[in-house]
Amino acid sequence: MKKKSLLKLFIFLLAFAMLAFVLGCGSTEEPVDTESGDDTEKSEAGDPDLEAENEADEKEVLLMGTNAGFIPFEFLNEDEEIDGFDIELAEEIASILGMELEVLDMDFGGLILAVKNGQIDIAVAGITITEERLESVNFSDPYYVAGQTIVVREDETGISGIEDLAGRLVGVQEGTTGDFECDDLIEEGLFKSEDVRRFPQVNEVFLALESGQVDAVIMDEPVANRYIEERGGMKTIGGVFTEEEFGIAIAKENKELLEQINAALKEIK
Repeated sequence: MKKKSLLKLFIFLLAFAMLAFVLGCGSTEEPVDTESGDDTEKSEAGDPDLEAENEADEKEVLLMGTNAGFIPFEFLNEDEEIDGFDIELAEEIASILGMELEVLDMDFGGLILAVKNGQIDIAVAGITITEERLESVNFSDPYYVAGQTIVVREDETGISGIEDLAGRLVGVQEGTTGDFECDDLIEEGLFKSEDVRRFPQVNEVFLALESGQVDAVIMDEPVANRYIEERGGMKTIGGVFTEEEFGIAIAKENKELLEQINAALKEIK
């Protein structure tokens, strides 16, 4: 009898263990969260950051060309990002138009052609409105008035005005109004073409002056003053000898954008 009782007890414990094992295996399944999908949808739908992200994705891009060496209008900051007065102006215009600004750094001499050919929507780079440029593109209303000035080394004593540049080597950035001014002075007989040195970038023009490759530089006054302030060893001579208006270059066929930008400029002013 004792043996039978022990056998029954063993069978009972074995059966209980097997039942516990089966129940334990079943309990390892994770409960299905039937509300998680709804919560995700609600979270995404009500997330202001996601909504702002989606709106930004849908914004039309305003593609701008510039030349990031024209301090203080456009330059590379400490983070190697294009910064400056023109960039801030373009960002404000894009914001008013509900567009996303994208900026490309290009050679200054190629900006007008890039606008004309549709490679970029606008060019903003301290560009003077001239009759020659108006043959290729339209310009916005002027947003800045500047003028050309003469820059020489600080120890220069033989140059006091434009007439003193005759027979001297003069440096300019190619494609700028300083370059065009030199062309006019060549036609007038004050300069010889071989006395004018043209450089692709503003920085190269001032390096040429510092190293003695040229005797003087013709440059927009605000740009000249900023380079003198930052680098020293140079000075301006005779004040401003031209008056110029900066504008935003836009393709001739893009009249709607021209009107929108002019309206934005009025709002900013």
